Amino acid sequence: MTEKGSGEACRSTTPAAASMFRSRAVRRAPMGRRSHDGAAAVLPLLGLLLFLTTPAIADEAPAISDADQEPASAMDFAATRSALGAYEGGDARMDYNRLRDALTKDALRLLKAQADGGRSLEGQPVLIHLQEALQRSVAGLPLADQMKANVASIHVADRAGESEDVVLFGIDNLRFSPVIAIHRLASRYDVLPATATPTKGIFLGEICALDVTGDGVDEAIVTRVDDGSASPDYVDVLRWVGGNDFFKLIFSMTLSSWGGPPCDYRFVPAGSGQDIEVTLPVVGVFDGRIPHQADTQLWKYDPTTDAFVVRGESVEPPKNVRQQLNEGERLLRLAELQAAVTAYHRAWSDPSLSEDDELRAEKFDKGIEVNQRPAQPGIVPGMQVADKAVAPIPPEIRRINQQSEPERSEQPR
Repeated sequence: MTEKGSGEACRSTTPAAASMFRSRAVRRAPMGRRSHDGAAAVLPLLGLLLFLTTPAIADEAPAISDADQEPASAMDFAATRSALGAYEGGDARMDYNRLRDALTKDALRLLKAQADGGRSLEGQPVLIHLQEALQRSVAGLPLADQMKANVASIHVADRAGESEDVVLFGIDNLRFSPVIAIHRLASRYDVLPATATPTKGIFLGEICALDVTGDGVDEAIVTRVDDGSASPDYVDVLRWVGGNDFFKLIFSMTLSSWGGPPCDYRFVPAGSGQDIEVTLPVVGVFDGRIPHQADTQLWKYDPTTDAFVVRGESVEPPKNVRQQLNEGERLLRLAELQAAVTAYHRAWSDPSLSEDDELRAEKFDKGIEVNQRPAQPGIVPGMQVADKAVAPIPPEIRRINQQSEPERSEQPR
């Protein structure tokens, strides 16, 4: 088997050799030479000897290049720079449609000029050139050092020597930056409508490609964020289906850190695919924007429903007095009175619970006597396995709704 490197070398040297032979084949003897002239008999022999002994000269045989190829440095994304001109004056407003059209125009010009239609876009230099051109287009804008060009590609299939791919790109931390998706089959490019990818959120967070279903084709993972210090993150996983649907949404989640940590997600390898582990805060009635108990959910891809479903959940036990009081209050509101008393007693008496000492015994009414059973362990982590598929409802932060008692009117004495 010929290695890729050796194959590339053969392709680069073959045109040079052909050029060398063509340049010598067109050489002609001077006209008017007589056959009986001694010099006429010697010169052809000398010419043949010179032909056989002269080494190939690199300057005589420049490598043949595609006339449509354009150097990456020449791709200045002029249309995109013009659309971004509003930022130069400090104007935060942006014409979304104009920016989308400009990004599409510049990207198509680059892809058509440099992409090899016969093989997957994954690993081709054109993706690096696209990312570099996008990054250069925002240079000089306010907060440009915080903006990053995101480019991802999905290789769908090889079809009779033609590669089918999808390219997604955008610029994070650029207000109103759209996500551009382009479908490619060999040298034919189709720009997908703006509705083919998520449009929630003011800023693009990240675009990446990862095979989460285990079928050998990557999915697109797109995150977007809203404005503000406690803005939510929107996480969407899209599977390419083609046709008029383009992508199918197989997982969607809204994460908000407004109530405090923990609030995060990660992809966990599972066989040939990936699970999604989501960590959310358990917010109780005595909580503020401070660390909370962690509720960990495990989402797995279900081929039957073609979506991610919850397959397990665990809640960590209370670590401090405040969290233990939240547990007692939760049980009380569920009318589990004896369990609530046990939880309250642990908050009062368990020295292993840290911090919030002011919420201990001095906050309890010492005049009330309670027949207390021995303290029982609090909530312990326990994975619950679903016996059937659960609809992929986006996980939300759990909150205990605190309902105040109706105000009692004063009775006349």
